[in-house]
Amino acid sequence: MPQINISVAKKLSDNTKDALQMALADNISILPGKTKEKLAVCIIDDCSMYKNAQPSNGAFIEVRLFRNTTEQAKREFTGLLFDIANRILEIHQDQIYINYIELQDWGAGGIYKATSA
Repeated sequence: MPQINISVAKKLSDNTKDALQMALADNISILPGKTKEKLAVCIIDDCSMYKNAQPSNGAFIEVRLFRNTTEQAKREFTGLLFDIANRILEIHQDQIYINYIELQDWGAGGIYKATSA
């Protein structure tokens, strides 16, 4: 199950949150084996963000994946994330930070899942 966590410094309307999660769901299949049916999105808006000890109006996006994926897929999805954040959140690319966490262990549906399983 992929999970995308987005922290944004500014307050977002419900319509903006819906547009954001729909854009992510519509494009998650760029990452091999990931589907919108299994995508979980967490949006935290109106949070305090700082860069260089100064208030920032940026966004931090964390993509959590069960198992590793290809560098090419991450490059393509990263470009898309920058585009979505710029278009929907109206945040310039130099204020957006993205990371990937590829997990070898995961729990879902009441069971433990491991890469070796």
